[in-house]
Amino acid sequence: MFSPKASLIVTVPDVVDLYGNVGMGFHSNDARGVVREKDAVTPITRGIGGELGARANVLGVNVPAAAFILGLEGETVWVGDEGTTELRGPTLREGVELEADSALGADWLRGDVDVNLTRATFIETDEPVPLAPTLIADAGVSVLHPIGVHGRIGGVYVGDRAAIEDESLTAAGFLRLDGSVGFKNDTFAVDLDVQNLLNTEWREAQFANVSRLADEISPADCAPGTRAVGAGDDFEGCEDVHFTPGAPLNGRLTFTIFF
Repeated sequence: MFSPKASLIVTVPDVVDLYGNVGMGFHSNDARGVVREKDAVTPITRGIGGELGARANVLGVNVPAAAFILGLEGETVWVGDEGTTELRGPTLREGVELEADSALGADWLRGDVDVNLTRATFIETDEPVPLAPTLIADAGVSVLHPIGVHGRIGGVYVGDRAAIEDESLTAAGFLRLDGSVGFKNDTFAVDLDVQNLLNTEWREAQFANVSRLADEISPADCAPGTRAVGAGDDFEGCEDVHFTPGAPLNGRLTFTIFF
C-alpha cells in the first residue's frame, strides 16, 4: 500500500515554528471481524490526514498548538449482541490540540497541560462515531531533581461521549488523579506508582448493548435512561451502557539494580 507523506516547517528564529503535515496511511481493523466467514471486513483501511500547527515559547512557556483532520474510508464498530465488529461507512475526525509546559521556579520542577477537542462523525449521516472521545485533558506537575529524586502528580479527564449513533445513550466521562515518586542513581532505582489517588469510581471499557434481567419482562420494566428493544412477544430487553469498572486506588512498587 503506497503511503506518501509530506511536511513543511517554517521557522522564525526565537519566535515561532509553523508547520504543516499531510499524508496517507492505513488503520488495521479488529481481527475478529477480519477472520469471520460471513461479512468479513478488510484487514486494513485507508486513511488520509493532515495538520497545521505552531510551536512557540511565550514568556518561558512552551506552547505547541495544532488543528488536524483525519478521514478513514471505512470504520468498524463494536456489536455487543454478536460479540464482534461490523464495517460502517467512511468517517471524518476534526479537532484541535493545545499543549503548554513550563518550569515552575526551578529547572527541576515543571508543570504541563494538554487539551484535545475532537469531532468524529460518519460522513454519510453526520452521526457521531460511537465512543469516539470528544474531550481529553491531561495536566500535572513533575519533579526531576539532580540528586536523583523524580515524581509526578497529575490528572486525566475524559469527557462524556455518545455511546450510540443517535446519542440516546451516553458513555460517562471521568476525572482521575494519579501520582508517582522515585529515586535513581548509578546503582539502583526505586519507584512507587499510584493510580487513582482519590479512589474515584470511573468506567473503563464501555459499550451500548441489549441485555435482559430476570425481572425485565416487558418494556415498562426498563430502567430510566435505558431504551426498550421490541415489544410484546418480541421484547428483547433493555439497551443500556455496559461497562468495566475502572481500577480503584492501587499502587506498584518497583526496585531495580543496575550492573
